[in-house]
Amino acid sequence: MERSNGKVVIGIIIIVFLVFAISIGIAIFNLNYVITITPRSKVAESTDNVYHRANFDFNNENIRDYVKIDPDSPNNYEKLEHDDAESIGDRKSKKCSILIAGDTYLAPNIVREYTHGGGLYTIMDEVFIDAIDNSDFFVANLETCITDRDTFDVTKEFSLKQSPDELHVLDSLGVDLFATANNHSLDFGADALADTWQYLDYIGVHTVGSGKNEEEAKKPFRITINGVRVAIFNATSIVPKDNWKASDDNRGVYYLLDPYKYLIPEIKRLKEENEIDKAIVYLHWGKELDELPTTIQINQAHNLIHEGADLVVGAHPHIPQTIEYYEGKPIVYSLGNFLFGKNILKQLAVIQIEFDLIEGESKLKIIPGTGWWNTTKAYKYEERQFCFDKYVQTSPSDIVFDEEGYVYERYKLATMSVAEIEDMLIESSDLPIGYEINETSNVDNIAEEIVKEIASMNEKAYNNDENQDKIQNKDKSNVISPDRGIPTNDIGNKPKPSDYKSVGPN
Repeated sequence: MERSNGKVVIGIIIIVFLVFAISIGIAIFNLNYVITITPRSKVAESTDNVYHRANFDFNNENIRDYVKIDPDSPNNYEKLEHDDAESIGDRKSKKCSILIAGDTYLAPNIVREYTHGGGLYTIMDEVFIDAIDNSDFFVANLETCITDRDTFDVTKEFSLKQSPDELHVLDSLGVDLFATANNHSLDFGADALADTWQYLDYIGVHTVGSGKNEEEAKKPFRITINGVRVAIFNATSIVPKDNWKASDDNRGVYYLLDPYKYLIPEIKRLKEENEIDKAIVYLHWGKELDELPTTIQINQAHNLIHEGADLVVGAHPHIPQTIEYYEGKPIVYSLGNFLFGKNILKQLAVIQIEFDLIEGESKLKIIPGTGWWNTTKAYKYEERQFCFDKYVQTSPSDIVFDEEGYVYERYKLATMSVAEIEDMLIESSDLPIGYEINETSNVDNIAEEIVKEIASMNEKAYNNDENQDKIQNKDKSNVISPDRGIPTNDIGNKPKPSDYKSVGPN
């Protein structure tokens, strides 16, 4: 009996050992599979791109052996100076596409999913990966710092940091430029901000919106993409403490209170002196989890567009806010998150702005999605259409989406001739939702129909007399609310652009 019990014990030990060995084997296989995935970044793969990554092997090397930072000592590192004349792509093309994403923080659960789940495709679906690969340049807001430092501001509810060990996950996203003017880049101090610059500089990812002093923090990132000279500005109106603001003798972020004090004059100067073709302003602003922009956001955006910005885009609320066209140019008040912890059922958006200097036009594409546990997924079918409908309903502009997600102003389309719309139908197949075209379609009839419908909706949406009558009769449904910004209205009963008054410099 004792001999039998001994055999049982030995058998159990062998089984436990085999289970343990198999588990270790599976873990090693998964780890090896993940770390040998080639990053999807164009920048990493391009051999003729001046923005190549440093020759660093994340699989077999420790970045701390190359970026030597003592977390217990001050860091006096200064960002690498960027050459504003640097260029990527074909200078003769004069067309470029820039992808812009929202708040990015790779929480531990996202890193675990990437490491043990199979790499990039486990934290981001193919729609977004393809959008990154097919764009010429990719910008995102880095809502954290990269550091080994442990001292943080205990008065803050949330302090976020990324370990240098997780840099390979951040690098695999293919971001070319991180916006750093936000309310988390100094969560672990000004030295942690310098750590962030140092690590990102080493792997060839640029930053904007922070600097060793105010002059450097305010400086836009300038780049020529396929012959299109672009300046990207980044600022925040959200800072936890005054010492986060960059000043003459203080490292920090570009804090924006009045855009007329530097931002607008600099945009005007760059354009008047023919140094840039397009200006993008990426702002960290608004109220968290608020679906509508504040009056301050609206006024700042209108002033920026009026004075020369070609796109104003925002982040910080962690959910998307509405889209507006002002003086023919787009404003995307908030993108929401991109990759940010457990984004359970939180909507988000990534945008693609396309500049065409030859045709003299710009096109905006919206890619709506959601954070589902540890993965950022693009919406499809009904969910995608629901997001488009929501943008249409909340926008103060009369906008329409086509099947690919491009957004247009109806009144702008109404000014096009039948021939111009025919060209649009034939060359780009960009049709407003509800129209279809095939080999048997009569393009002339479709174009005329679109012109009539758009003209009719345009007249209805922008009937000043009708709107004035409502105001006179104290019907405030279309009037801006001082504390909320854009009012909520039913589709077809949206406010006119003139209801949103911009505020000039004091």
